[in-house]
Amino acid sequence: MRITTHFHQHRGWRLAVVLVSALSLLVAFAPAQAAPPQAADPVNLEQSQIFNDDLTVRSGQTIDGDVVVYQGDVTVENEGAIRGNLIVYSGEIEIEEGGVVDGDITSFSGDIRIDGIVNGSVAALSGDVQIDSSAVVGGDVSVVSGAIDQDSGASVRGSVLRGPNLKLQLPAVPAIPGVPGIQVAVPAAPQPPSMIEMFLGLVWRVIRALLVLALAAGVA
Repeated sequence: MRITTHFHQHRGWRLAVVLVSALSLLVAFAPAQAAPPQAADPVNLEQSQIFNDDLTVRSGQTIDGDVVVYQGDVTVENEGAIRGNLIVYSGEIEIEEGGVVDGDITSFSGDIRIDGIVNGSVAALSGDVQIDSSAVVGGDVSVVSGAIDQDSGASVRGSVLRGPNLKLQLPAVPAIPGVPGIQVAVPAAPQPPSMIEMFLGLVWRVIRALLVLALAAGVA
């Protein structure tokens, strides 16, 4: 009789351990499954190199990648560099002697003055383009509405084109937070699992844990 009682007590302890473990798993997994997804990070303007104010690339400063300015003047000083394209929607552009733009320059509204080096093409939709004697332009210079003034000694390795019939390949308008009338393209947040998926996942974890504990109790 003592042996039977001891066996029943031992089996009861095992059952209690299994139940306590199951309850612990319920407490541990339920908050993790029900936790709301984290919101997507906001657009980082500094990394995107999108500006809505004046921009000066000072001597010795380099900006890697494309630069977009919605409203503001852009100046690239001597020994300053933009290692990409420069797009300005409303504002003046000046590339000083010794300044460098590795890509194309596109201006939607505003004058352009080049004393330095532009390795790509220069395109102005509405505004004058001044190419000084020290300037080097690796591609075409195109102006739809405005004048082109090229000093003696300036180097333009492509064509110089002007007129309202020009078909310019204009870049698409990227999104920027805080600018009226422009929609912000924010990456979509990951979709949370449905209630059924959370419930099934929780049940499976509990069943699997109970099976492991039961096997361990049977072997002991």
